[in-house]
Amino acid sequence: GAEGFQLTRFQTGLWVGEYLVSITFPNAATYGKALDEMPNDPEFSAVMAEANRVAQLMGRQTLISIDV
Repeated sequence: GAEGFQLTRFQTGLWVGEYLVSITFPNAATYGKALDEMPNDPEFSAVMAEANRVAQLMGRQTLISIDV
């Protein structure tokens, strides 16, 4: 599954006051498996329902890190 979960609040700039949720995965295969399984997970569905009740999704990005 996921290696990390982080909740961050922007302090400056265009997104000041907004929150950013970051979830990290060790590789693309693990990320893909999680994407396939999340919609069928009751705990994930409950968390998303609560998040949607109290917040508005402002954007979604997928980032890929490259070790150099």
